[in-house]
Amino acid sequence: MSVANKQYTEEEIKLIKNAAKIELSRRSFFYFCNTLADDFYLENRKYLKILCNTLQALYEERIIKIIPSVKWRIVGQEEIKQYSNYQVCKKLILNMPPQHRKIQNIS
Repeated sequence: MSVANKQYTEEEIKLIKNAAKIELSRRSFFYFCNTLADDFYLENRKYLKILCNTLQALYEERIIKIIPSVKWRIVGQEEIKQYSNYQVCKKLILNMPPQHRKIQNIS
């Protein structure tokens, strides 16, 4: 019997889904936050996805300014390799209204 044709039990399906969610949480800060507070970090809250993706890019040093430009941008790991003269963003200022989970995301 091939793996594709195998019938999984309810328990096996639950374990597979849980393992997939854990792996997704390792790769994406938004999904990590969603795992911790799934009632607040919802897919339709775009501002939380943008905030989490920006914080992850800051942590991974993917927010760069290509010299002599003055504009900062988020790039992928592979895209950074094509630039030789760039500056990495070290600090970020967040301007958001109260009750938008700024503190929970950063601390």
